Amino acid sequence: YIPHVTRGSCGSSLVCYLLGISNVDPVERNISFARFLNDYRNNLPDIDFDFPHYLRDEVFLKLELEWPNQVARISNHVHWHEKSALREALRKIGINKQIPKEDLKKFILDLPYDQQIEIERHCAELDNTFRYYSLHCGGIVFFHQGVPDDLKLNKKTLSQIIYNKEDVSNFKNFKIDILSSRGISQLIGIVGKNIDFNDCPYDEKTYQLLKDGDNIGITLAESPLMRKALMMIQPKSIEDLAVCLAIIRPAAKDVRKENNEIDYSTEFIFDDDAITLLSQNLNIDEDLADKFRRNISKNKWSKEDRETYDKLLNKLDNDKKEDLLSKLKNLRLYSFCKSHSYSYAQLVYKLAYQKAHNPKKFWKSTIKNVSSSYRKWVHLYEACRNGVDVDAYLNKSRNCSVYAEARKNKFLELDDTEQLKRYGYWNMKIDNFFPNCYFYKKDEEYLFGGLIASTRVISKKPTVIVCYIGVGKGQFIEIIIKNKYMNSKFYGVKGRATIKNEKEKTYNAHIAKFY
Repeated sequence: YIPHVTRGSCGSSLVCYLLGISNVDPVERNISFARFLNDYRNNLPDIDFDFPHYLRDEVFLKLELEWPNQVARISNHVHWHEKSALREALRKIGINKQIPKEDLKKFILDLPYDQQIEIERHCAELDNTFRYYSLHCGGIVFFHQGVPDDLKLNKKTLSQIIYNKEDVSNFKNFKIDILSSRGISQLIGIVGKNIDFNDCPYDEKTYQLLKDGDNIGITLAESPLMRKALMMIQPKSIEDLAVCLAIIRPAAKDVRKENNEIDYSTEFIFDDDAITLLSQNLNIDEDLADKFRRNISKNKWSKEDRETYDKLLNKLDNDKKEDLLSKLKNLRLYSFCKSHSYSYAQLVYKLAYQKAHNPKKFWKSTIKNVSSSYRKWVHLYEACRNGVDVDAYLNKSRNCSVYAEARKNKFLELDDTEQLKRYGYWNMKIDNFFPNCYFYKKDEEYLFGGLIASTRVISKKPTVIVCYIGVGKGQFIEIIIKNKYMNSKFYGVKGRATIKNEKEKTYNAHIAKFY
């Protein structure tokens, strides 16, 4: 048995739930089936599985052993585009040297005119033409009569075929995506493979941890933006966690600006909410509403569909029409569908429960299985302060050779700052944080100095950087810094700030210096 969760809309299907394909009960969660399948769809839905990242190859092997020569992996069709075509054009005229991308245009302008014309001709011939097949990240298709030999690109286990996902759709094949999740690997490392994702009872300690924004290490939910959502919504259920996961996506950005008193059932948060809004406002069934949702999100309309949609919209009074269009205006941006959010919410709950109740096991599995968006020191320090022997993890091979021992000794000869600058972490102790970090209030402002955990540029003109920093043992704050340059070599920041949101521990810096 290999535990899994599903992505996408297959959790909308009761059949998928009853077969154990999905862990989400669409009846209990009131999820529209139309998001998965309806009379207006002209292609088959697919099913996306997340398996533990270290067992993904085993899943492919099991498929081949169970259905030999009936399952195949699909391809991506890679085409020539502007940049790749330009470099290939240079090779075609005999120029094979490496040219930095920032120097490429100047290099070509310095060439003789006849060579420039040749390059332009080759680029025009190549543009948007087929280049090669690459292996799709996880897509597989099933052939009852065996994989046709004329489609195969190789004879390996699970043959790769020439179809890409558009071909699969056009030829009405059924596609499954075999994907991977480090979050499931992380959970298995704590509790083993016997996991019931539907078993998510209310647990005060778990939800308090989430309400406090103590989300670092929780795969799928550890970003600073997710921390804000957790602290704003104050989750008390899987439904609330699903909302947190969906509300931070770009399509729901307008709802994110509002307060926690909003009625989530009347707003656009999940991708499926567009179906409900269209169905209720235009007085149409959910199948047609999903058709309109797809047209809006892809901005692709047939003349007939556009006319029908506009006619229905024009039946509404102006206020109601404007309200509907306002709620749907971000539909073309990335969003989570409801079943996807619930599926991930179950995994997030399971991980949060373990962090709350078994922190040492949680962090031991985390540093072994998880690749974080935070800087290297963050997970290592959190593991250290929860009792994990980080030194043994980092130097598990040091007794295998004199070279490994020499590397360790070289590391220890450096002070904490040099260790952090060179290696991304320092010689951590369970009771101490990095020296000279602080955060305290003085008069009407806050003085801070801390290690950079993550950064995000939210504006380039003018420059606005959101900097998430560690200021003490288990203490993280978010500083918004304007008109400052920074690069990846900086490891810390200090300065003065005023409060922006005390509940979210967010501050506006009026003086800041990176170091």
